[in-house]
Amino acid sequence: MSNQESFQSPDAIRLVDRIRELRRTKNFTEADDVGEVAVCKHPNDLLLLAEHAETAVRRKSWGPAIKRYKRIIQLAKRSPGQDDAVIRLVAVYVTLGQPAEGLSLL
Repeated sequence: MSNQESFQSPDAIRLVDRIRELRRTKNFTEADDVGEVAVCKHPNDLLLLAEHAETAVRRKSWGPAIKRYKRIIQLAKRSPGQDDAVIRLVAVYVTLGQPAEGLSLL
């Protein structure tokens, strides 16, 4: 998603950095809260959406993780960002013991 990063607004870049820092310090609830605000402000920013989805994975909040990765896939449409999101979504389904659901995405 590096191409997406080059088109980000300064606010979106700041929010990505904030989410990453909160996750690094294991403040997952706050990272999720910041992510919610961030994706409301920048609903089509693939990097922000990916960071928000990753926060759900780290929290083991599988339903929100699936929903967030599906949103990325919907927006990305065959870009490298979509491929990354598909792989992460497959991993979530495998973690949940639903490998067939994950494999159906490939």
